[in-house]
Amino acid sequence: MPGSGTRTFFDPDHYEASLRDAQIEAIIVSRGYFSARLTWAELHHLQILRCEEDSSRVAYVRLAPWLAFVTFPTNSALSPVWRGTELQAGHILFHGRGERLHQLTPGSFVWSVIAIDPAQLEHDARALTGKSVAPPLEAQLQRPSRCNMACLQRLHAQVCRLAETNSKMLSHPEVARAIE
Repeated sequence: MPGSGTRTFFDPDHYEASLRDAQIEAIIVSRGYFSARLTWAELHHLQILRCEEDSSRVAYVRLAPWLAFVTFPTNSALSPVWRGTELQAGHILFHGRGERLHQLTPGSFVWSVIAIDPAQLEHDARALTGKSVAPPLEAQLQRPSRCNMACLQRLHAQVCRLAETNSKMLSHPEVARAIE
């Protein structure tokens, strides 16, 4: 799944394979009708994903240990359950490296993913804040300020919109660097 783009799936197996390309291994159990749309942007040190799913399902998820992952719900009326914890609007989940978890979505759901090389995360965080940030050993549920969360959601949505409408622009080195 290199580059950027969007794809619709009607088969959970094809969707699972697509997530593996994003370094997310998932076993998805869905009853009856299944539909999902995956939008992705792969930049130099950063991957952005938006996963739109139209039916309830349970998944066992294993994240790649060589990347740091942050996930958060986007525009979903129903709250998903990750690792036994209900994720509310405004929450982000900062995952432990190589984390394994169960995920339950009670209906149509949109989830957003950011994956970054941990060394790059630490470098960027130190440059921006003067503090070291490393992926936690275990997942941490965080609730950033409304302003910061809105900014994160807006930037994530803009990158996904570019991936859908003008993916070639994301391959330009200066655009990718500015986003990162």
